[in-house]
Amino acid sequence: MIQSIFLSFSIIPLYYITDEILTRLENGSKNKRIKCSTLKFISFIMPVAFILSPLTESPVYFDFHLMVFIPFFYFMALYYLLKAKRVLYYIFLALIISLHSNFIFIAMMIILMEIILNKRGIVTRPRKLSNGMYFGISFAVLFSYYILAGFLKSYIGHIPEATYLIIGGSGSVSRSLTGFLTVLFYNPEK
Repeated sequence: MIQSIFLSFSIIPLYYITDEILTRLENGSKNKRIKCSTLKFISFIMPVAFILSPLTESPVYFDFHLMVFIPFFYFMALYYLLKAKRVLYYIFLALIISLHSNFIFIAMMIILMEIILNKRGIVTRPRKLSNGMYFGISFAVLFSYYILAGFLKSYIGHIPEATYLIIGGSGSVSRSLTGFLTVLFYNPEK
């Protein structure tokens, strides 16, 4: 039931995101032929299409999946990014990452999107850091969290750290950067 509630509530920020983007496009457009009612209809159709998608519905049918929380957290992060509410934006990024350590890659894609939108002038970010520095610091923090989460999982599961990083929740050698680097340094003949 909690999965269904979170999935249902995810259409609210999606509606406001779509409405905000379409309004910004309309205001920046030289062609003013698009009517406001058309924009509201498109803003309504996007969440309906999302919620009726079989890919959205399928995780709710059986078991409990943490992935069901991602759309709500993702859309809320995007909404607060568009509204320039930085603290809430970072809180929802942290909530995405808290679901699973591998979701740092989703957070990195959101940060890359933020940098692109900042370059285009769609969102504003305080100019304390350049885009490259901001990305570098974000990458360092998120990758450190990824490594730390692997060590914490291995400690809790009583698995040796090197083994865990190679075969555990951070991925296998063939699927994980940390697994590859660990094998490269500890067992290079593999």
